[in-house]
Amino acid sequence: GAEVFPSPLPNHPGRRAGDLAEDAELCNELASALDGGSCDSGEALRWILPELLPLSLAPLSCRVIQKLLEYTGGHDRDLLADALIPHMVTLYESRHGNYVITKVIEVMPSTALRPIIDRIRAKHTVVARHRFGCRLLERLIEHATEEDMGELVDQYVAEAEDLCRHQFANFVIQHLLEHGSEDRKAR
Repeated sequence: GAEVFPSPLPNHPGRRAGDLAEDAELCNELASALDGGSCDSGEALRWILPELLPLSLAPLSCRVIQKLLEYTGGHDRDLLADALIPHMVTLYESRHGNYVITKVIEVMPSTALRPIIDRIRAKHTVVARHRFGCRLLERLIEHATEEDMGELVDQYVAEAEDLCRHQFANFVIQHLLEHGSEDRKAR
C-alpha cells in the first residue's frame, strides 16, 4: 500500500489526513499552523497527498488545500498541481473543488498553466457555460499568457454573441473584454 505519513500537527500525531474532511477544528488548526509557520508545508503536503482529491472536494478541507497551495513553492507546489490537474473537470464541477483548481491557476507560474488550457480546449463551451467552470476560465484569462490562451480566446470571441446571452458564459465574455488584448477586444 501507499506510505502513510504522520500528522504534521504535534497535538494530533495519530490523525489521518482524511479526517480533515469532517473535522473543522483539525482544519482550522492546520490552516493556522501553516499561516503561523509552525507547520512545515512539505510535511503537510506528504500527509495530505494520498487523500488530496476527496479533501479538495469536501467543504471543510478544501480551504486547507487552498492554504497549502499558497504556502508550498517550487517542487512541492508543482507536485500538488500535478496531482490536481488530471482531476480538473471533477474539481471545477464541484461546489468546493472549483476553489481549489482556481487557486492552482492563481499560484502557478503563468507559463505552467498550459496543461489546464489543453484540457479545456476540446470542451471550451461546456466549461464556459458551467456555473463554476466560468470561474476557472476567468482565472485563466487573468493569469495565463496571451500566447497560451490565444486559440481558446479566439474560440470564445467567435462564439461571443451566443455566449454573452448565457447566464454563466457571459461572465467569461465580460472577463475577456476587461482583460483581453486590444486586438481581440476590437473583434
